[in-house]
Amino acid sequence: MINLYFILPEIFISLSIMVLLIIGVFKNNSSKLIYTFSYLVVIISLAININISDNFSLFNWKFFKNRVSNIDFMFITWHDSNG
Repeated sequence: MINLYFILPEIFISLSIMVLLIIGVFKNNSSKLIYTFSYLVVIISLAININISDNFSLFNWKFFKNRVSNIDFMFITWHDSNG
């Protein structure tokens, strides 16, 4: 059985985006709220990513994590939230 703990940051980001989209659609004038929560999601996903152990692979090396991919994830996540 595959341990889904290792892909927790991606699952968290996906579910958070869906929730933020739903809030944005159904709540009037929610841009400031969405903006604030999106930064909170980025910070939490970075913390989750840092706390997961290094050097593992899943799905026959189709998904892997090492120190370089950890840095890439942090850079891409932070860059996407700022731009």
